[in-house]
Amino acid sequence: MRKLIVQQWVTVDNIAAEEDGGLSFVSAEPFSETTNNAFKARVMGFIDSVDTMILGANTYAQSKGYWPYADDQGEYGEKLNNLTKFVASSKLDDAPWGDFPAATVTRDPAATIRELKGQSGKDLWLWGSLKLMHSLQAGWGIRAYFELTVSREVAMWKRGVAEVDVNREAPARAPPQVALD
Repeated sequence: MRKLIVQQWVTVDNIAAEEDGGLSFVSAEPFSETTNNAFKARVMGFIDSVDTMILGANTYAQSKGYWPYADDQGEYGEKLNNLTKFVASSKLDDAPWGDFPAATVTRDPAATIRELKGQSGKDLWLWGSLKLMHSLQAGWGIRAYFELTVSREVAMWKRGVAEVDVNREAPARAPPQVALD
């Protein structure tokens, strides 16, 4: 069975989007001779492990004007643009992606993800899309793997990966024990 990998870029203080939904803290610079080789290998390994990208309507709207035209992104951009794409939206009728195949619009992302997980192929990539991710966490009953890429930025916004009530007192409990071997 294919895995659903939810990938988020976050700041060091767990913020995944600015208050206006912006992502100025995310680096989308193309690889260059100064790119850390381990980072490049991890990113390219990841894009090679998936064949389907799932986006929420907002992430799609932010991405469609850049990625299909990002020739400077080289091999990574080419692979990203050629992935099969689904956009979860109750309003969109179509989801063009430049000169690449258009994304398929789904009104029922939970059913679509379940169906895709049961098909053969590489893993599925849910990219950004906080509302979609929170719906997934809230009880769709779909197992997902979360990958957080941490930016060096520190933010003071309130749109984090985890919905946390900072005014609530944390329950008293011992921290979990983790084996490091």
